[in-house]
Amino acid sequence: MANRQPRLGSSIKDFHNDIVSTNEYIMLPCPPPVGMTNGIRIGWTTGQITYWNDVLGEWTPLISKYLNKSGERTKDVTDQLKIIIKRTRTYERTNHLYDTIAVCPAAVNKDFEIFHILRSTSLASTSHARSAEPGTKTVVIVLKKSGFLMHQLLVTTPDHKGRAKEEGVKEILIYKAIAPITEVAPALSLFQYVGDVSRGLIKVTHDDTTQGMRAWYIARVKNSRGELGDACESVGFIIV
Repeated sequence: MANRQPRLGSSIKDFHNDIVSTNEYIMLPCPPPVGMTNGIRIGWTTGQITYWNDVLGEWTPLISKYLNKSGERTKDVTDQLKIIIKRTRTYERTNHLYDTIAVCPAAVNKDFEIFHILRSTSLASTSHARSAEPGTKTVVIVLKKSGFLMHQLLVTTPDHKGRAKEEGVKEILIYKAIAPITEVAPALSLFQYVGDVSRGLIKVTHDDTTQGMRAWYIARVKNSRGELGDACESVGFIIV
């Protein structure tokens, strides 16, 4: 298959272009409502936005030295830049930042352009190997255990024995939204990524300010090319 531009540059030049352009973009206002930024609209948490801003703050003085070839570009400066690149790319993958944009109902074409995203995917691999399309593959979420500010979820595939993922599924991503117990399931745009399923299980902890409310969950399957399936039916459990 044809090569595609990677989600977040791995070279110093490409990473610089990406971290500068994406930081500028996520901080731009996008009303309504007044006060909302692109970063919030595409589904990133305030913590993730702050992390992204901090990366740029750490990167800027180092890249200035790197670009000064007459004396300040040293091996130490280059090594520090490479460390930032590796750490940031790992953070993005671990927190599924670009996956969040890809499936965000409020996302627009400009988002996909800035972040080099293919809609409803997390950017296909440049490998020639093809994996199965996620299609309509889905899962079922049930509550296995409930504790103080904690839910343990059992996530299984209908008509599939055991807890193993079905063929063609690399990961199962879990998203959560909090709402009063009197309200129905929140809109998909309000769900935030909380983690991946491991051997059919995932433990989700809650902030003490949410006690007595209901935590709603959805899941999406993901294949080895990063393509995401449709969200499964949402389920909600009271936080005790």
